[in-house]
Amino acid sequence: RLSFRRRMRIGRLAGAVVSGSCLCLGLTTSLGLTRRQATRLRGGGGASSEEMLPFLYGTAWKKERTTELVVLAIRSGFRGVDTACQPKHYREDLVGEALEKVQREDGLGREELWIQTKFTPLGGQDPTNVPYDASAPLEAQVEQSIAASLRNLRTSRVDSLVLHSPLRRLDDTLTVWRAFERAVDAGLVSQLGI
Repeated sequence: RLSFRRRMRIGRLAGAVVSGSCLCLGLTTSLGLTRRQATRLRGGGGASSEEMLPFLYGTAWKKERTTELVVLAIRSGFRGVDTACQPKHYREDLVGEALEKVQREDGLGREELWIQTKFTPLGGQDPTNVPYDASAPLEAQVEQSIAASLRNLRTSRVDSLVLHSPLRRLDDTLTVWRAFERAVDAGLVSQLGI
């Protein structure tokens, strides 16, 4: 097991986004949990159903190096990966390639990894490369985004789905959240966050 200092150094070398407050559940800080409480939360079915990971390897802005850097991070001890269905800043498909590679070459099974992705509303997307039908109702946008993430990540479920940013109207944000809850009910997502 790597020390905190070693993981931080490796994270910087690999270009990771690492923060002591980057807990696996996006709502951890808003729920007022301590770091110790958050790491002891039960359930969720990610890397371990016994505890949540305190650190995630962030994959934004890695571009064509995403596969290489995610593999390096996992081989260096990270067991959580954060990405988003937002081609403007993330290459989710290359994260999926990395996950497949460590499973094939290192025997690291899906149950040993925590995967977090995000739904990014239209305002945060590149208008020329939106990963869902921009003219579809919000519920359909969320469903299409989740389906794209699962396909990109080559998995049947994610451990955490985060709303990348609230929408302009509260009603729209709540509509998206209800679609998130349906994804949990369908077994596609284990936990939700903002």
